[in-house]
Amino acid sequence: MSATSPGLKRLATLAGAAGAAAVLAIALVALEDRGGEAGRLDDAMFPDFTDAALGAARKIAVASGDETFHAVFDEAAGWRIAEKGGYPAAPGAVRQTLLDLQRLTRLTTKTDNPDWHDALGLGAPQDGGNALSIAVLDAQDRTIADILIGERAGAQRFSADSLTPKTYVRRPGDDQTYLAEGRLSAPRALEDWLALDILNIERKDIAAVDVSPAAGPAYRLARTSAEEDVLTLADMPEGRELSYPSAGNRIAFAIANLDVTDVMLRDQLPSAGQSEITYTLFGGAKITVTPFKLEDDSYVVLSAEGPDAAAINAKAEGWAFGTPIFAYSAFETKLEDLLAPLAEDGAEDAN
Repeated sequence: MSATSPGLKRLATLAGAAGAAAVLAIALVALEDRGGEAGRLDDAMFPDFTDAALGAARKIAVASGDETFHAVFDEAAGWRIAEKGGYPAAPGAVRQTLLDLQRLTRLTTKTDNPDWHDALGLGAPQDGGNALSIAVLDAQDRTIADILIGERAGAQRFSADSLTPKTYVRRPGDDQTYLAEGRLSAPRALEDWLALDILNIERKDIAAVDVSPAAGPAYRLARTSAEEDVLTLADMPEGRELSYPSAGNRIAFAIANLDVTDVMLRDQLPSAGQSEITYTLFGGAKITVTPFKLEDDSYVVLSAEGPDAAAINAKAEGWAFGTPIFAYSAFETKLEDLLAPLAEDGAEDAN
């Protein structure tokens, strides 16, 4: 069904440059309301996407206005992200994306006027549009399913008798758009396609921290039980004191619930890090963190020994993990950063 009626043309004309988006949104609601039964389909978006075809999937190409990347199936290692050196893909993202496409239903036809694609969120990414493009391919790079995913429907966001989302979609290279029913949960961001669940350490797990800074003396923070709120400095320098009682907690708990947002191959980093911090857990495991800073980005290299070390090392070996810059700053805490400033010469005499 084409969105070229006189009424819609008048709306577009009245919009002007400043108000075009708002008027287009109103027009889309009008499109939904007048759909009626003429364009009713109620059929599978991909009728050939059978279970056998799903099992033959070997590549998922994802593109948006921000980035393009590929999840590729390796017979020995499973799904991997090509643009991240073959790092493991998040199993949930891969599986749910494939199942969502297999189960997707076309409800009705909508506009086939390309001038309306951007308003529906269906402009192709390679043309500067804002759609999410997903293509599923087999081992010979033959297309199993491909789709451009746009905006959730406004007035028809949910059906009257179901909570199943409604979304505007179209096939690449085809101007015809559809209102589709079904989950479309494929992440837009590469970060969300990466299996970044590396550590599961909480504050209560940390017994001691041994810090070897890149510059300055090494130091140790420790506590005897998880009920203690702070880790204390093991060897206080003579004549010094902590700036405040919990000064050591920033680096002591920096590894707890560590937010990992990216990954890169370890051999892309310098051979030596800025510092080395070893966390001893109450269960006996030791986790060593080596932080790196690359311009505005920060990464950590992780290794483990003791209980559960094999599982952690299997995920971490050969990789460096992106962390927020504030985490890097915490890992780079020097002994002097924990201590109250020295009194200036003559200050005590003046008092």
